[in-house]
Amino acid sequence: MSELVNLETIQGGASFGLTGIKAAGKPELSLLTPKHVKGFTYATGYGGPGIGGIGVTSAGGECQFNLDFGELQGVVHRRNSDAPYIQMDALEASPKSVSACLTAMGYSPIAPEFLDLLLLSPCCQDISIANPHKTLFSPRNKLLLDCVRLIGGDTGFRPKVAIIENVFNLANPNMSPLLAVLLNLCDGLTDYHYEFGIFNALDFKVGQPRRRILIQFVRKDVGMPVWPEYTTMDYSSLNLNAILPYVVGFRIGKNGKLKPASHPINTITTGGGIWLKLVDGTERQMTVAEGKLLSTIPAWFNLEGIKRSEAFLLMGNAIMPDFIQAFVEKIRAGLLS
Repeated sequence: MSELVNLETIQGGASFGLTGIKAAGKPELSLLTPKHVKGFTYATGYGGPGIGGIGVTSAGGECQFNLDFGELQGVVHRRNSDAPYIQMDALEASPKSVSACLTAMGYSPIAPEFLDLLLLSPCCQDISIANPHKTLFSPRNKLLLDCVRLIGGDTGFRPKVAIIENVFNLANPNMSPLLAVLLNLCDGLTDYHYEFGIFNALDFKVGQPRRRILIQFVRKDVGMPVWPEYTTMDYSSLNLNAILPYVVGFRIGKNGKLKPASHPINTITTGGGIWLKLVDGTERQMTVAEGKLLSTIPAWFNLEGIKRSEAFLLMGNAIMPDFIQAFVEKIRAGLLS
């Protein structure tokens, strides 16, 4: 990964710039009609500024809209994508309300069952092990449950395939009441097959031991869920000093225990509290550009003009592009070809 960027630029803290980048440039995306789609259609829900969508686009997808309820997410999304951003209260989202927004923006409404893929990634703060004050059925966790409604039924988009992504801690026994309700709702989607899997980003070319739960839904007229083989061939290439060769160690927090850079870095969280020790002996916080690189977010993705804390909030909540790309490529080959 490190050969794609200018490491002096990354180390210096720039989060956007073309210096040393071999393949850069904002993708030109537009809303399409079914007859004009060359790959497959997709939309994202609660995916922040659409970072996970980068991986879906790389797998051949053409984004129809990104749905979320945050102003910050919208600002960053519009800076990086021409696909429509729809901001609305979560519980108001439906094909009818989304189509009304698209029409008001000058686009065509979404036709029933037009979407090939729907990627849903609700915020995980009240599920994450990093939050000691989480509440099982908080408003944010109710958003996770509501994702099932957006897939099937009278208020669902009825895509061929849908994926719900969240943190591994959802499988913790302490979370079992929430997970039980979620799976019960999944059982209610009688027109879909679904499967539940736990995966580690390290196995999919991401330099973080970041475990994620994916629930894959496939409409019964399309087929059964499919999962990819691991795509990482050389795990040593994911060590921190292989990606950032000027780093010799890192800490979680300024006063945390120093860990060697000869291992992958810890999961990058929304707090952005990772400190790096450099070859010259100095220590400093990880830059936004370094966080992007370690999360497989392309260098062209513009996070300028927002606070460092906001950038790490978006990255910590995001689906990592290289991670989701492997899953979508398998889905495209097995179900959408």
